[in-house]
This record gives sequence, C-alpha cells and structure tokens, in this order.
Amino acid sequence: MGEPSDDQDAILSLFCSLTAFLLLVGNGWNIPGFLLFACSLYFLNKLRKPAKVNVPDDFQVLIIGAGVSGICMGKKLNDLGIRYTILEKAPALGGTWWENTYPGAACDVPSHLYSYSFYQNPNWSRAFSHQKEILRYLQNAASRFGVYPHIRFGQRIKLNTWDTISNKWTVETDGGEKFIGNVIVSGSGGLHVPKYPNFPGMKEFE
Repeated sequence: MGEPSDDQDAILSLFCSLTAFLLLVGNGWNIPGFLLFACSLYFLNKLRKPAKVNVPDDFQVLIIGAGVSGICMGKKLNDLGIRYTILEKAPALGGTWWENTYPGAACDVPSHLYSYSFYQNPNWSRAFSHQKEILRYLQNAASRFGVYPHIRFGQRIKLNTWDTISNKWTVETDGGEKFIGNVIVSGSGGLHVPKYPNFPGMKEFE
C-alpha cells in the first residue's frame, strides 16, 4: 500500500476537526471535548507547508552524505526553497544502512523513534528494525520529498577550502570535480568505515 499524500493527510485532518466541532456543538462545550477539538486544530496546523525563504539566486548549500541526516536536511531545504546538492561517496543513498549489510544488521533504537518526525511509519515490522527495512524507509523518504534529484553519487570528498574573499566554500572530490557553496552541512556518519581487529590469521578468516 502506498504512503498517503500530503493532500490526503490534510483532508483527513480537516474531516476530523469538523467532526470534533460538530460533536461539541451537539453535546455542549465540555472540557474533554474542547481539548479534543484543540488537538485536532493543532495537528491540522502542523500540515501547513512552511513559507519559502528569499535567498540570492546564487546561494547554494552543499551537504556531505546521503544518509539519515543528509536526506533530512535535503527535505527541509526543499521546504524552504533553498538550492542544494548532496555529495555522496557511495553509488546509492542510505549511509550506514547501505554500507553495512552483514547478517543481523539492525538498529538498537526502537523503530518508531528512529524515524523522521515528518514521515512517521506505523508499519514497522518489528520494534528494532533490520538494515534492509531501514534502508527501504530512507529510499521511500527521499523519493516522496524530492531529494533524489539533488544527490550526486560517487563523489568522495578530498578537500574543503574556504575563500575569505568570496565567502564561499569550494569542495573538491577525488574525481577532480569542484562544487561551490555558501554553506556546508556535514551529514557524514561515524559507522560507515569499518575498523577491523588485528589478530593472527585475519586475512584467511571467512
């Protein structure tokens, strides 16, 4: 089953608010009913799209990493109408959830907490989800909120340089490409580079 759209969410919230209002009018404005109506309005208000930000035409944000943090930042910048590019060293998004595919890979944080506040998932298959399910969740989030078109895959960062004259960053990759930005946001996690133990016979271990 597909995820509900923002328009569907808004219609559902509006329907709930009107229903609560009609029930209150018919039964009197008691305290529990008033609180229910107030909660309905609160959640309806949360569905309002944020106002776009006025920025210069050449203003650009560079995000390093297309994992959990990078996808979240991309979604928020889309909301604000700010141009950005995500530089990801891997050939796919997901960060640590794409890099780590060993047997039993899972998250030690409950799935309903390890989620975006703006993209709750009531259909997690277990309390502590496994790698494949989390990766699929991130892929769906990037698709729904239009983050994919802003990602440049296979871009391993080599050097970041700050220009004191232009007040801009130049980010150079191993491939020799250069990206210019006013702001750099680091979304690189700490769990994507393995640290192997040093023990006799390690190279022969399978």
